[in-house]
Amino acid sequence: MPTEAPSISSSVELIVDDYQGPVSPSAAAFYFGDVFTILMILMTLGLSVVGMTCNLGMMSFHRKKVKHSLVSFMYFILGLSDFCTAFCALLHSCILIVIQVMQASLSLGVYVLVVPAYLLTVVAFKLSAFVSMLIAVIRSINLMLPFKRIHKNGVLIAIGL
Repeated sequence: MPTEAPSISSSVELIVDDYQGPVSPSAAAFYFGDVFTILMILMTLGLSVVGMTCNLGMMSFHRKKVKHSLVSFMYFILGLSDFCTAFCALLHSCILIVIQVMQASLSLGVYVLVVPAYLLTVVAFKLSAFVSMLIAVIRSINLMLPFKRIHKNGVLIAIGL
């Protein structure tokens, strides 16, 4: 005698009947994931503050020579993009703290903040990688052709695109 496969509606009814609602934060067990999340938040906060401080120092060092020197200009742009990356890491940590603290009563508004923070992080990271590559190319050209001048306008066009 062939047995019938359970229908989708009966499976959905079983899932709905077994659902007991959201677990309250006080009833939730403390598990290793919370410790790991808190540790990652603290490490990210510390590293982002150190990164922002160091990049501000580098930008202030090269700020005076930006108009006259291509190398100072490139390092200033690199410091600015790395500063933005560190700021985004700080922003991600703050958003994660809010999500961790307000797990039960979290609205959609907090999750909407994640998208712009992520996009800003991606743009800053890509700019940092591109400027690092430009510095490597310019240094290689200077090694191969020591008397060849690299014009700042060409680099500005490359960064602008």
